Amino acid sequence: MSLKDLIFNDSGKNKKDVDKATKTQSQPSGQGDGAVFSPNPVQPNYGGSQPNYGNSQINGVADDKFVAMLEKIVADNNQSGVDYFEFKEALKNLANIPMDEGTKILTAYNILRAQGCSKTLLLSSIDKYVELIQNEQNAFNNEMATKIQQTVSYKRTEAEKAQNEVNELNARINELNTFIITSNQEANNEEVKLKMAEANFKQSVNKVISVLTTDKEKISNYIKEE
Repeated sequence: MSLKDLIFNDSGKNKKDVDKATKTQSQPSGQGDGAVFSPNPVQPNYGGSQPNYGNSQINGVADDKFVAMLEKIVADNNQSGVDYFEFKEALKNLANIPMDEGTKILTAYNILRAQGCSKTLLLSSIDKYVELIQNEQNAFNNEMATKIQQTVSYKRTEAEKAQNEVNELNARINELNTFIITSNQEANNEEVKLKMAEANFKQSVNKVISVLTTDKEKISNYIKEE
């Protein structure tokens, strides 16, 4: 399994791991007994584009699985002859001997110097291993950018589209609400006008009928014909 497979296809990375990463400040992680590198390495920043996680700042922690994979990559690409890799192995063998760090480094160096090791060779081999890890970082960044595009960016685009639809619907709802209010007001005004006209017409009918009825009575009373 490659490093990218471990990172992007690891089903063991559950919510508990994510919560731990978001709550825990970055701290050096202890290595197993067989670790090649220092148990408390300084984490260098080799540059390279970093994915943007929005406004949230996540302080990660060194993951033993990732460290082990990176160490294995260095071990698998160990150069022929004696170089930094063998130097670190020699230091590891001196781990339990009561010496200060400087003495251990000089002791390991003197042991390997007889086998053709030199300071220049140690430093140049470190640069090559750093370049190797940087290549893994670049591959990781490219894969991360793809994953973000496929998941995070896609989902945010879909959410933005949905939000735009909601905004359009809200605008339409506001438009319809305004239409409803206006239409009801106009209907009420028209209803008042019509009822007033109806009442006026009814009173006019009553008045005219009253006149006609009164005139009928007058004619009946005043005109006597057999």
